[in-house]
Amino acid sequence: MTTNTAIVILTVGAVAGLVSGLVSKSKGKGFNLPVHLVVGIIGGFHGRLLFDLVGISASNLIGHIIFAGVGAALFLFLLRFIKPA
Repeated sequence: MTTNTAIVILTVGAVAGLVSGLVSKSKGKGFNLPVHLVVGIIGGFHGRLLFDLVGISASNLIGHIIFAGVGAALFLFLLRFIKPA
């Protein structure tokens, strides 16, 4: 992974975390902004890892956005089981 790829994953992951936080927020029960940023960044790296394991790679910004979005959504879904309602 190059430095440029890591920067793109960080940036897109943060945006994906914000978007997933807005989409998944219901009745005020959700995480705060810093948690969504971290979830997005971690999700971006996990999304890339997950798709690399399957054999799919991203060559443009749209692919990285999709990978980060899927990773952030999956990571947020897993965090819902840890955080009490």
